[in-house]
Amino acid sequence: MKIAKMALLGTLSVVCLSMVIGADCAPGLPLTADFSANPTHGDAPLEVQFHDRTSGDPETWYWEFGDGGTSNEQDPVHIYQDPGIFAVSLTVDEGEDTADTETKTEYITVIEYA
Repeated sequence: MKIAKMALLGTLSVVCLSMVIGADCAPGLPLTADFSANPTHGDAPLEVQFHDRTSGDPETWYWEFGDGGTSNEQDPVHIYQDPGIFAVSLTVDEGEDTADTETKTEYITVIEYA
């Protein structure tokens, strides 16, 4: 019996055929932390939606928003209360001591509401 497994990763499609149920396909993508946010600038208070764009198969997420706030959600929303320019870091972990961190400096700009 043939089993087809398909994973869609952005525009990349990986198809794997195996002859045995439960057999592993080709090794997955390496763990590489990445993220985006919207919006990245605006008036305080600024509500920002963060989106995990990590490749690989993370099991945990740890966000640091640069203003003292943190989150363990995959796609958190964070509200910046005070004006400033903030770095954001995402650390992902897929177990077995495999982790990766992406830091974007000067990523979020919050200006004082006029």
